[in-house]
Amino acid sequence: MGTEIVLLVDKGSSLDKRQPLYSELIYCCHLSRLAPSKKVAIIGAGPAGIACAIQLKRFEVDLLLFHEKRVGSLLKNAWKVDNYLGCSGISGRNLLKRFEGEIKQTGIKEIAVAVKDLDYNFRSGLFQINAGKRKYQADYLVVA
Repeated sequence: MGTEIVLLVDKGSSLDKRQPLYSELIYCCHLSRLAPSKKVAIIGAGPAGIACAIQLKRFEVDLLLFHEKRVGSLLKNAWKVDNYLGCSGISGRNLLKRFEGEIKQTGIKEIAVAVKDLDYNFRSGLFQINAGKRKYQADYLVVA
């Protein structure tokens, strides 16, 4: 079986003009096939990355959430968010507080350093992630 790379793109990107649905995240990540010993690395903690992390954690998937700055840091600049499922008309700051609470409640492991280098090792079948002064490995990769 080949290695799969899942690319999720935040709203406003030229690649995807909408937020991914939870069902799409589950399908794209093939949660039903993930063994408990598999690890997923998510690079990016905006709305798409956080939604992916929360859903994976609900399915008890081992994951790492990489972000350079504060989780969802650009959200604090949004006066009003009308395009996030279930949170119509909420301020960016309040949505950010919800995200932070959900991350804390689910126990998602955050790694608050920039990813410097990313590689795939064909022999081991693992992604090699260099972030800060440490190296991490993952079976699956989500760039959000």
